[in-house]
Amino acid sequence: LLDVCRIFAAILVIAIHIGPLEFLNKTGDYIFTGIIARIGVPFFLMITGYFVIARFAGMKADSGRWKTVWRFIKKTGLLYTAAMILYLPVNIYAGQLPLWTERTNTQAGLWIFKLFKFIFVDGTFYHLWYFPAVIFGVAFVCLLLEKMSVKAVFAVSVVLYGIGLLGDSYYGLVLSVPVLASIYDGIFTVCEYTRNGLFYVPVFLMLGCMLAGKRANLRRNGLAFGLSMAAMITEGLILYFLRWQRHDSMYIFLIPAAYTCFGFLLAYCRRVGVPPALGLRMRNIAMLMYVLHPLVLIGVRGMDKILGLHGSLNGNGLMMYVLVTLISAAVSSVMAVFMGKIQRIFQRRHFDGNRRL
Repeated sequence: LLDVCRIFAAILVIAIHIGPLEFLNKTGDYIFTGIIARIGVPFFLMITGYFVIARFAGMKADSGRWKTVWRFIKKTGLLYTAAMILYLPVNIYAGQLPLWTERTNTQAGLWIFKLFKFIFVDGTFYHLWYFPAVIFGVAFVCLLLEKMSVKAVFAVSVVLYGIGLLGDSYYGLVLSVPVLASIYDGIFTVCEYTRNGLFYVPVFLMLGCMLAGKRANLRRNGLAFGLSMAAMITEGLILYFLRWQRHDSMYIFLIPAAYTCFGFLLAYCRRVGVPPALGLRMRNIAMLMYVLHPLVLIGVRGMDKILGLHGSLNGNGLMMYVLVTLISAAVSSVMAVFMGKIQRIFQRRHFDGNRRL
């Protein structure tokens, strides 16, 4: 069921990148995309924490527990590499590659630093930041778990989240203190946002890890999730009207909202059975939707111009959202079928090879 829920998390992420209600009401769109939909990425991270970090934490140091981590890093790295290649023509067309845009800079080596930052910190397209962030976050958390307890690592991750919070939704507080403003100016030379693998990712990985050892209560988590979301919407609106936000990815109440949401879904999982094959298919579809939806968005916007619709689609965020979501889901579903077939072929060949040996 958690794999099925990834689809809904991907749909929330798509909303963030489109703003489906902005043409109707900017504040209403902000509540949906800038607050409510922000729970989508933490959900992805908590699944990783639940299955990868919890397994690492539960194994002895000498039992080869890094194998699971390296397998995850390798798989995610390959996916990120494929996504970078896929979006490379768009990067070149938009002049986004530091190798091209910074080559006239007189500071030797600056473009190398920017290229490194572009690939390994910020991501090569606006949604691809997730892949280097989760790779770094998983490796960082596991290194801490080698020396510290789960509770201690969680405490460290909360402190890091607090630092990131001041560079995100609470940036207005930083600007009022010149020393802090200078520190964060330095941080932003290394990373575009504090929503990254150091400040943002670890806390949600650890939340997923800690929930792996608990028996979640459906009613209690459902009520707590509702209260947490109400508190987060209130927090987000206050920050929005104060104009403190540099970005709107991180909130104080996002932590309890994500925790109780995941706990509610875990409790519900016990009541609803989903075939493993369907879960795997949904997992692949959600991943593909996340990767492909900006390309679909570019394509739909292009069709608006080619067909001479004069902004009928581009000016209607809700229609754009529906179209991009449906097309992304359809394309991803077809690709997931082929991925499943290719995977079964390789598994069959591997099995036959081992049997001959």
